[in-house]
Amino acid sequence: MPRTIGPYGWMAIALLLLGALSLYLIFGRIDGMQVNAGFLLLGLVAGTFVSLAVEIAKRPIQARDLARALHVELAEFVARCCFDFENPWQKLFANDHKSTEMHQLRLSKFIPETPIVYESTANQLALLKGSAPQALVQFYYRVAAWRRDASNMALSLRAAEDKTNPNSLAPPPTLDSADARFLSRRLKETLRPGLDALVALGSLVDNAQGTEDAAIAAHDLVSRPGVVVTEMSLRKRIETLVSS
Repeated sequence: MPRTIGPYGWMAIALLLLGALSLYLIFGRIDGMQVNAGFLLLGLVAGTFVSLAVEIAKRPIQARDLARALHVELAEFVARCCFDFENPWQKLFANDHKSTEMHQLRLSKFIPETPIVYESTANQLALLKGSAPQALVQFYYRVAAWRRDASNMALSLRAAEDKTNPNSLAPPPTLDSADARFLSRRLKETLRPGLDALVALGSLVDNAQGTEDAAIAAHDLVSRPGVVVTEMSLRKRIETLVSS
């Protein structure tokens, strides 16, 4: 497979052209019009060289800012997956009853939103070092599968609910245990890729654990008021879940 020329390669080419043109203009036997054209071309090559140099100098800063923004969003998504699986989906997975209490409205609350930062910067992932780009893609692929199947189940419950008599006092349709276990497994499949993405991307930012633990703590404080919250980090909580 042919290799593409990177920024450093183009800089080397521009530098060689710059040197060759300079020598030609100094020592070459050329008339006034050729000199003017030569200096024009020399300025063009010099401008290209400067632009490439600036681009290369900006890359580390761009990569750092990109990693920071992606990590904040990633921590929120992984924390939500972890929190929701801890309660109620882990329990629903072990539920042997024919039905659950997961009706359409409740299920809809667990469907994740689209990752805005990730999708808007997908074409810049190559700026990140190591395994971070691949880890991010794998995690959000799993999240997309969880979102798709949860959305489809919610639509199915809504359709079943619409068929019921509006004057009926019967409770709304709920997921059966098989569907609940299926969705629970889908959600659990996000945890290991989420942990891998936190580790890979966290190595590129400062205070990664602080950001991650703040994300899960926010869910604990809002959704479980008065409950004693575990002191385990987000990563440790995920490790506990995936090993169970």
